[in-house]
Amino acid sequence: MILVTGATGAVGTHVVSSLVEAGAKVRALTRNPDKAKFDPSVDVHVADVDKPETLPGALEGVERVFMLAPSHHAPAHDAAIVTAAKGTGVRHLVKISGLGTIDGAPDAITQWHLEGERAVKESGIPWTILQPGEFMSNTFYWTWGIRGEGVVREPHGDTLQAMIDPRDIGSVAAVVLTTEGHEGKSYPITGPEALTPKQRVAKISAALGREIQFVQLTPQQARDNWVMLGAPEELIDAVQSVLADTSGRWAKVYPTVEELTGKPSRSFDDWLTDNLPAFR
Repeated sequence: MILVTGATGAVGTHVVSSLVEAGAKVRALTRNPDKAKFDPSVDVHVADVDKPETLPGALEGVERVFMLAPSHHAPAHDAAIVTAAKGTGVRHLVKISGLGTIDGAPDAITQWHLEGERAVKESGIPWTILQPGEFMSNTFYWTWGIRGEGVVREPHGDTLQAMIDPRDIGSVAAVVLTTEGHEGKSYPITGPEALTPKQRVAKISAALGREIQFVQLTPQQARDNWVMLGAPEELIDAVQSVLADTSGRWAKVYPTVEELTGKPSRSFDDWLTDNLPAFR
């Protein structure tokens, strides 16, 4: 049995579906079973990583665990799962981390993931770390501005990011969770190209057949907007730090998806074609 945490999120849903396609027995952990729209073969288990006392039941009969947590919760969530997994039948932990951990980037998001990686690596349980770039699905945050005004307002419009389609993360995770030889390895995973926010907006504009304007905000303007939307301030500071990083660490493209799955990673154009209705 494979336990998938964060199972109803943008990545977790694809991990579950890829595992089902591979013929694996899957248990999906969720706090909200109403969001769990999975194949009938999936065992939906209600538990909350913020309530560690609910985890032992979720781990019953589990041999492998896919670990995904919001970055600012990663240290606590990863530690809770590791603690619950010790002394059970779990024999492989697969954690979602981030590209920044490859070279120890100084931003808070990377530091949160490094803490989580440390907990996994020191658990005594065989582990694998997946280090994806920014999720292409984060582009959905622009839908309200594109549909309502034909405008995207963001800071740092020229920062390159080697984004990845969450479906490819799901495919890679399924391979790592169902085949041998991945223990003790860290895998950076990206799409086939690095794009700036301005370039992504241009692609959306071309696909929609109408002009979408990119308005570059100052960091303070962006911060004010995110505060108004209710984002935690510690997360805002961390995201701002990543977006302002022009070192190139976020732009490097890795061939890992094709090496592990045998299929090339999906481009932003591929992702956009499949998700264009959301922007109309």
